[in-house]
Amino acid sequence: MRMSIIAFAAIAVAFTFALAWGQENAQGNAQGNTQGDKDKHGLSTGPSESIRICTVNHDCGVKPVEIPTIAPRPEDVGSIDGMIKAWYDIVTVPKGTKPDWARDHTLYTPETRFLSVDLDKNGKVRGSILDHTMYASGTTPEANGFFESEIHRITHRFGQTAHVYSTYESRHTKDGPVIARGVNSIELFNDGSRWWITYAQWDEERPGNPLPKELLP
Repeated sequence: MRMSIIAFAAIAVAFTFALAWGQENAQGNAQGNTQGDKDKHGLSTGPSESIRICTVNHDCGVKPVEIPTIAPRPEDVGSIDGMIKAWYDIVTVPKGTKPDWARDHTLYTPETRFLSVDLDKNGKVRGSILDHTMYASGTTPEANGFFESEIHRITHRFGQTAHVYSTYESRHTKDGPVIARGVNSIELFNDGSRWWITYAQWDEERPGNPLPKELLP
């Protein structure tokens, strides 16, 4: 979804920051600082070189945009269908038209994170983690136009929680050729009055990573 094919200048900066942090941490450990580098399960507590972080509390060299606070639309937050429809509608914009980031912001909890999966220049898998403010700050679908539509969905719900696998197709224009396909994995919570997206991540189809039959129409 969204960032997979959209220019996001912050990513390279965020990765550089995370990589430098990781190298500094590794150097400290090499000099004999062995305390605190592992958790109780023996796993490293240092940053991963394959994960890039960009949030308002994690400097990644991108200036945050101001996103107005507005009331959520009842038709957006009143149902899972409404949430997923809004998810796609908001970032589907003709060339030269910006997404309604204020409306988008109403879909998420304050601590919601996004994770986009892609490949680095060496073909190694990496993940980019962003909060909503920094995602909006570095995403520019209006540059070339961006139209994304859902072609298949699998929903699992138990009580007040739900998980949605939403398969999508992306285009630059409404009737243009498909430029990307992938799957959005979205976690939702209902507080008794409305739905919230608490976490979302996505990956794209590519050589060696085809969409499975169960996630296609």
